[in-house]
Amino acid sequence: KPRRCEQALVWAAASLRRAAQFLRGETIDPVPDNPPAWPSDPVIGWDEDAFAQGHGLVDLAHKVTPEQQQLFLDALALVQPVAEQVRAEYVREGILSFDDLIVKTRDLLQHDTTVRGLLKEKYDLLFIDEFQDTDPVQGELLLFLAEQKMSAAPRWQEVRLEPGKLFVVGDPKQSIYRFRGADITAYELFTDLILKQGGEKCFLQQNFRSRPDIVTVANEVCRRAMVQQAAFQPAYVPIFPAREPRTAAVEWLFTAAPAEQADPAVPDYRHNQAEQIACWIEQHVGTMEVDKGAKLTYGDIAVLSRAGTTMEPYVEALRRHGIPFNAAPEDENYRKQEINELLNFLHVLVNPDDRTALAGVLRGPLGGFSDEEIYQIAVRGQLHLQAQTDDADLSACYKLLKTWVQKAGRMSVPALLQAVLDETFLPEACAAAYDGAVSLAELQGVVRFAQNEAGDASIEQFLTLLEEVLAKDPERLVASNGAERKNAVSVMTVHKSKGLGIPVVILADLSKRGGGSGQRKEHIFSWQYNMHGLRVGKCCDINLAFLEEEQKKHGLCEEVRILYVALTRAREKLILAADGRKGAQKAAAGFVAAGLFPDGEKKTLGGEEVTVPVHNRPYEPPANFIYRVQPAAVCAPEPQHLSSWKTALEERRARYAQLQQNQPLSPSERVEKGASFSPAQRAGAEIGTVCHEALRQLLRQPSLSVEQAAREAAQACG
Repeated sequence: KPRRCEQALVWAAASLRRAAQFLRGETIDPVPDNPPAWPSDPVIGWDEDAFAQGHGLVDLAHKVTPEQQQLFLDALALVQPVAEQVRAEYVREGILSFDDLIVKTRDLLQHDTTVRGLLKEKYDLLFIDEFQDTDPVQGELLLFLAEQKMSAAPRWQEVRLEPGKLFVVGDPKQSIYRFRGADITAYELFTDLILKQGGEKCFLQQNFRSRPDIVTVANEVCRRAMVQQAAFQPAYVPIFPAREPRTAAVEWLFTAAPAEQADPAVPDYRHNQAEQIACWIEQHVGTMEVDKGAKLTYGDIAVLSRAGTTMEPYVEALRRHGIPFNAAPEDENYRKQEINELLNFLHVLVNPDDRTALAGVLRGPLGGFSDEEIYQIAVRGQLHLQAQTDDADLSACYKLLKTWVQKAGRMSVPALLQAVLDETFLPEACAAAYDGAVSLAELQGVVRFAQNEAGDASIEQFLTLLEEVLAKDPERLVASNGAERKNAVSVMTVHKSKGLGIPVVILADLSKRGGGSGQRKEHIFSWQYNMHGLRVGKCCDINLAFLEEEQKKHGLCEEVRILYVALTRAREKLILAADGRKGAQKAAAGFVAAGLFPDGEKKTLGGEEVTVPVHNRPYEPPANFIYRVQPAAVCAPEPQHLSSWKTALEERRARYAQLQQNQPLSPSERVEKGASFSPAQRAGAEIGTVCHEALRQLLRQPSLSVEQAAREAAQACG
């Protein structure tokens, strides 16, 4: 009797046959019965890879049914006119994207032989570095420039290269920028063309960076994991150490799975790894010797993670242990808290009715309210600036915010931001936090960014720009603040570390299995097939369904190359961190095949070539240590430093008090302070207050008439 997976594959064969009939315009077979659900675990007689391939085939068959393809074509017919209109407007306005610049330059060289000839004459030699990360279209462009002077090939595949003109340096083992357009297939096709025309391949296998133990571990693991697959994976070329021997240059930090309970959640395992890493740093900084007998410092250490989204437990552990660190920004997940505080404050100034931003301000250092207190404020209906409240702290906070709302419209963005730092205690609150001076530098960096970038922008426009930069290009902001500590642990992804040589590398989360396919994409272009794949909503065309399967395989192969880059960053010491979660051995298959993955019991791994000590630690519920704050040792400052800080603080308080006294009052505030008014003035102030409240009512409830809003506003104002 066929098992579920076999029944599903029979259905997939029938479904794919129907898809082929649809594409050829033939009569389509009847719809086959729905298949059973694919089983969650491999069945007897199937190895894991075959099981995964079968699952992929069934998934592909679901995506490309004639019914799905017709639905996609119908959706495309609706979207296509809009796309054509946008494209026409781009042409009319002369707008070019980065891809446009590269493609149009390639097209110019390919089709205009006069321009190509002039440029070929201009450049006698082409030296290309990091060729494994070259975009395929850039590669075509370079081949056209390296062509023989009297030739004019219509396609890059037919280019006859000028002997001795092209010198290319690239290591396919380090091709890890697929998300930026690097294509290992293109690299192999380009290098094949060069070699077939008499090019010479030279291997630089000498490693001048790392200790021999580190090189040996990299070779042992990667020669098993990096198996040559045409168009997907290069053959592994081993490297050889150039440095003198050093024992125990590689160690494992391993958290064993608990024996008597269900497998813990992955984040809990990461917290255990992070605790081990922080403890190792504490124990070895200042005691362990590195190059030339120098003592290990925080600045000699980097914690590398495969993905920026999994860094938080490691950052939190360093903070918990009082270890200084610099976290290289990858995305807005690493936006510093002090910037969040400032953004919330600015959002309230722009839109006082933004309850989310207001809650953020109340929760931050300017408000100082707890989550429970904010919840009670919201329950009482007082989470807005116009609320009448008996809570003195809340009333004072709202009064401060209303003062700044009035100021905001009368100042430029840079002046407003500088005033916030000068006239509030936000800088002091940040300086008192864990990150200290770095937090303060982050705020000052935002001010400098505004001075350089804001121009005449409104606060709303500046907020849009700032949040876009934080989301897409955080380094642009980091570059303006100069906030990095010099003696601090670096926390970064493997991609960020490429090209660096770091004394001590701690490679975290080796139990994490690579995703392979990455994020779901709306569009994929394959240079190899000259094929576009599109998704519209939940439907995709057959090209994208096929290319997604290709991308999965490319992704899994790239994971191995990322591991190679990570293993070869360390100069003096390589610390490997992992745990015994379910699937860990599959994720670390290269280590397992080399006999270099811990089992939770052995204290050493390896053999004659290399010996790797293992520090085994039992799993511990994170609650046991995650709230256990271990303050860092603080050196007592010299008395004169205390005196200067005290003087500066007193001067700041005096200036703040003077600013509060000299602050111009609005009519409403003058009424609150008991200032005398003539009857006409008082009537005018009351009418203005009612009008203001009526406008608020209309904004909140557009369905109200002006008369209804005025009546409700008058009642609310007494």
